[in-house]
Formats: sequence, structure tokens, C-alpha cells
Amino acid sequence: LYLFGDGELILQRRLGAAQPFAQRPLPSRSHAALLPLSAGKRYELYLRVRTPSAMVLPLALLKPEQHQLREYRVQLVQGLITGIAATLLVYSLIHWWSLRNRLFGLYAVMICGSSVFFLAYFGIAQQYFWNEQTSLTLRLAPTALLLALAAGGQFVAHALNTRCNNPRLHRGLALVSAGSVAAFLASLLGLFDYRATQISATILGLLLMLQAVPAAWSRARRRDPIGVYMLLGWTSYLLGSIAMAGLLRGLLPASVWSQHSFQWGWLAEMLVWVRVLGLNIESVRRAAEPVSYTHLTLPTNREV
Repeated sequence: LYLFGDGELILQRRLGAAQPFAQRPLPSRSHAALLPLSAGKRYELYLRVRTPSAMVLPLALLKPEQHQLREYRVQLVQGLITGIAATLLVYSLIHWWSLRNRLFGLYAVMICGSSVFFLAYFGIAQQYFWNEQTSLTLRLAPTALLLALAAGGQFVAHALNTRCNNPRLHRGLALVSAGSVAAFLASLLGLFDYRATQISATILGLLLMLQAVPAAWSRARRRDPIGVYMLLGWTSYLLGSIAMAGLLRGLLPASVWSQHSFQWGWLAEMLVWVRVLGLNIESVRRAAEPVSYTHLTLPTNREV
């Protein structure tokens, strides 16, 4: 960032996620700097921006108190969503430990991976958890998303019982999970940079959705409650993804709602899938119930 006044350089600041948090001009989640501006004077402001992925620049000139108020609102939203996600994580882990049900374990991994993705995406992770680990921050968001996708493929396969009902779909979901694990390891080992990791997460996420939505729709048409709820969950996720794509393409304005639309869609999906977990518990309970027999009194020879 370069600020010129009357043709002279007044201020120069370096911002961005690649900067350690302690070296930022302001200790805030967003990239901001104080500008020494005087009334009645003409200034020129220049920005040189570089990023390996899609670029969204919702620029604004705000007074310090206005900037703080906006940050407080974003922090409130992130705290609310993170609290709900933490509750769902504890819920799934408790049931996984007590019931030894694999579905709850996969749900916990999805919650954990997606939550880390959003904490890194909105700058909360670097602000509160790993302030100086810039190399980790730059790859953390897509890497965590790959972990969620690896568990998501197996979650769909287990919930829809594709091993018995649709072996072809089961193999496809297994390939998505395996590809996600491979890309996850490649990113951790430094074989994939940020751009390659992000492209991998995008492609694998689309492949998972293209396989899971038709399968859920087919089950929903047969009035299978698990298919209905999974279809509702994928629909909310799809709407959030479309809003995010519109934001990245410049079709939607960069507002608080548009920037959080994908996160709200994901949260709605996770809440709907809690019902899928409940239906799975009911099916396991019904399968474990002993078969009841009706006692019949047979007539004696005299009564015959």
C-alpha cells in the first residue's frame, strides 16, 4: 500500500496473509492500515495486490471506530458459527465413542476439517491460534477442506449404504475419498502449492456433489427419509457454493452476507445431516430388536 500527497510518498505498508501477525499495521483479522489524511488535501492511494488464487477486494475507507464496529460484527458471526460447530463436534464424538458407529466418526472429521477451513479463510486462525506460521496459514484452508472431502465421501457411502445398493456409486465415492487423501498428503509434503491444493479441493468437491446429489434424489423419490434429508443438506451446500462462485466472479457484491453465504450453507447442511445420524441410529436399533412372536393357544382334542 502506497499513499502519496502532493506527489510525495507519505506512507508505505505491507499487508496480507503472508505477513506474520505481529508485523501487521493493525492487529486485526482483516487487512487494514491507518492513513494520515488531512482535510482539504489531495491524496493518491496505490495498491499492489498479488495472490495465487481468486481475488476479492472489498475496499473501503473507514474511520477507525467504523472499522472496529465492522470487525466486531464479523467476530460475532464467526463466534456463533464456531460455537455451533464445536457443539456438533462434541455431539458426534460422544456418540461415536459410546455407539462405536463409524458414521459419527466421519461426521466429526467433516466438522473439524470444514471448521478449520473457515477459521483460516476468514483470518480467525492466524489472529488467535498460529500468529507467526505464515506458511501453514497459506495452505491451511484448502488442505483442511480436502480432509473434510475425504470423510464426506465415506459419510455419503455409509449413510446411503452404497456398498449394497449401488456398487458403482460406492467405487466412485471411494475414489473421491482416496483422491482427497492423496492431495492432502501431497500438500503436507510440499508437493502441491496453494494453487494446486485449491484446484484439487474444487475438482474433488464437484465430483463428490455430482455423485451424491443424484443418489440422494433417487432415494428421496422413493420417500426414503435419509435420501430426503441428504438432498436438503446438499441443496443448502449447493446454494452456498453458487453464491461463493458469484462473489469470486464479481457477479455479487462483496458484502457481509455474500462473503458468509458459503459458510451458512455449510452450517445448514451439517445441521440437516444431524437428522441423518438420528435416522441411522433408529435403523440400527430396529435391526437389533428381537423378533417378537405372538403366543397362540392350540385347542385340545376334546375342544376340536
